[in-house]
Amino acid sequence: MIKFILIILLALIVIGLWRANRPGGTQKQTSRQPKDAPLALEMVRCRLCSLHLPAVEAVQGQKGVYCCTDHLHRAEP
Repeated sequence: MIKFILIILLALIVIGLWRANRPGGTQKQTSRQPKDAPLALEMVRCRLCSLHLPAVEAVQGQKGVYCCTDHLHRAEP
């Protein structure tokens, strides 16, 4: 009975070592972002309608940022 358990244990160890060392085997992947993942953009909120949008698309006014020129003209006459 003990020989049977030792043979099974040895087989499991051999299979585990074989799977870990084969090319393209099941290796743990680190949590890296893909190369073509978009960069995070700074988000701002329109002072008039509270819409969140990227800062590069916002319209800057004297009292804050706005989502469009229409909201800029409504809030800052």
